[in-house]
Amino acid sequence: MLKVKSKLCLAAISSLTLVSLNVSSVMAAPPVCGPGNHWVDKCPAGTDITNSTAVVTVVKARNDECLEDKIVENLFLTGPTEIERQAGVPHQIDTEIVSMVLNGSGITVRAGVNQGITPASKGEIVETIPTEADSEFRVYFEIDVPGIGTLHNIDPHIMRAKGIKFILPTDWHFPPKGTKTKLYNENDELVACLDGRHALSITLDSLTAKPENGKVKIEWETATEENNAHFLIARGDEPASGVCDLDPNNYKNVGYTSSQINSRGTSVSGASYQFTDTAVTAGTKYCYALVDVDYDGTKTPHLVSTQPVSID
Repeated sequence: MLKVKSKLCLAAISSLTLVSLNVSSVMAAPPVCGPGNHWVDKCPAGTDITNSTAVVTVVKARNDECLEDKIVENLFLTGPTEIERQAGVPHQIDTEIVSMVLNGSGITVRAGVNQGITPASKGEIVETIPTEADSEFRVYFEIDVPGIGTLHNIDPHIMRAKGIKFILPTDWHFPPKGTKTKLYNENDELVACLDGRHALSITLDSLTAKPENGKVKIEWETATEENNAHFLIARGDEPASGVCDLDPNNYKNVGYTSSQINSRGTSVSGASYQFTDTAVTAGTKYCYALVDVDYDGTKTPHLVSTQPVSID
């Protein structure tokens, strides 16, 4: 959906390097798992399956140390995530990522016991006020990098979402600047780092695209917006794979279909937005991504859906 490189040759980067993951998930929340008062205690055991989008920031490493500000490139990965939940102690849900497979730009990220990754990636959702909760996962994963091999973490990578009002939270935020997760090769040699600095600047409550009177209407609602300047709508047509993703090579044409849409939300409250795409053609399938743009120019895409929108 966005114009990023289709392949990353990490072998060409001196003193190898990796990454920062920000995961965005969009799905319909089970009605008994929020919103509402004490929804954490009312949420039954179950399984949630969603499509996830990861923003991967490549940073350099040298002399067994993770470098602070040596960003090489931003990449975008997508794929399914499966999370199991069980009732925990009062006001808590015990969670576990049992499967996650994200692909893009020649890189694959795998997590969860169903993918053969141990230790298990467990977490919990804990009520903070009657209508909201904080969520945390301690994630163990493997990253398959062409020309390099498989990398893994020994210490868990922390994923957090604060003030969520339902299952699943749409955006994950990561530990503050300076917090890093080290990655090792098959010989347990440090070769890369997960840098948690690039936090997503918005939290989405909803994001949809649907045909309406020969046009496509995109609507979204944010719960919070921090350091967010504006939005753009990215569009790709006729996905070769038949499903929507963030790989520009999947589309006949890609680009932005909107001018900038200024942010109206704050760090404690969100806002509702809509955009109507009128430049569409009957019989064509379209895929959309919402792109939030920070004041420093950082762009983060949020895939609207894996299913294309068709215009009759």
